[in-house]
Amino acid sequence: MQIVTLSGKLCGPCEQRKDINGNGYIRFRLSCVSKDGSGGDKYTTYRCYSYDTSFSNLQNGDIVFLTGDLNIITRTDENGKTWMNVDVYIKTIDRG
Repeated sequence: MQIVTLSGKLCGPCEQRKDINGNGYIRFRLSCVSKDGSGGDKYTTYRCYSYDTSFSNLQNGDIVFLTGDLNIITRTDENGKTWMNVDVYIKTIDRG
């Protein structure tokens, strides 16, 4: 298990969902900026999930700070294109 600490801006609004057992959770995409080797900005987008639904009113552009378990999944679609999903299962979250 890998635990990460992130700060970034939401890409779109937070969505409320239910898992297969009927438990509510939220999900959103988070964009984080860092510097690349030449000093330019590099953006990484994470798919974030939390059973703490008290943050369900997060909106596009809101800043959050969070820690969570990192899970990276690589998939290949029917056209042979490879995709990488970077998921974070949130342990703690706070607004910026």
